[in-house]
Amino acid sequence: MTNTGDPSDEYRTVPCSAPARRERYAKLTLPTTATILPSLRGRRRRPISSTDASYVDSSLAARSVAVPVDGPELEGTAAMVTPAGASERPVPTVDTIRKVVVVGDPVLSTPTRAVTDFDAELARLIDDMFDTLRVAEGVGLAATQVGVDLAVFVYDCPDETGRRRRGHVVNPVVVRADGPLDAGEEGCLSVPGPFHELTRATQVTVGGVDKTGKPIEVSGSDYFARCLLHETDHLKGVLYIDYLPRNRRRRVIREMQPFEWNAPVVG
Repeated sequence: MTNTGDPSDEYRTVPCSAPARRERYAKLTLPTTATILPSLRGRRRRPISSTDASYVDSSLAARSVAVPVDGPELEGTAAMVTPAGASERPVPTVDTIRKVVVVGDPVLSTPTRAVTDFDAELARLIDDMFDTLRVAEGVGLAATQVGVDLAVFVYDCPDETGRRRRGHVVNPVVVRADGPLDAGEEGCLSVPGPFHELTRATQVTVGGVDKTGKPIEVSGSDYFARCLLHETDHLKGVLYIDYLPRNRRRRVIREMQPFEWNAPVVG
């Protein structure tokens, strides 16, 4: 799922425009992303510093998201790729960053295969997806978006309290989706550029297993709930634009502007 916050690499802050994101990517010496750029709304906000205790409220593209540089400890659940307190890959490399495919690629509209082998290859895929997510400045990424038809997604997303939620779910199933509905704006790394309003449940629980096969559940509200639903949909071969009326879906596709980290458009 597209992040409406610009990561300052450390971590989700203000929304930024597509041209600014391209300029930013072009200047990257992979993978650092430290410059705060203009927002979609034409506003500027300062980066969140390691001593800043305030958080910016979020609800996808309508509002921005912020988590301090050294803010809340990483989520200490079985869904963590690295345990709380452990370091992430310090620097993504060209070898670990995978191209994000764009709408039109058949893999995005095909339901995934269940994961049955919990091996080093699966762990490597998850690590690569995190690296790709970091460079693409997103908050969620499904395996189909990097051309792999396996039921797994990763997330690195703040919740409604501003706490950073980072983990993965293998073979996910939505076990709860209720609460008040929210018609927030939504975007997608595989539909790069535009956003569109989409009504989603605001209280969501997803069940599945981790990369070792251990059962897990991940629950989220508001922005994080939207992320969980968005990524689970991907693994069913469903994009958020599939819920839109045909004329609006066509408009969103016309407005797409792929980034350098996107794969070539098919067709």
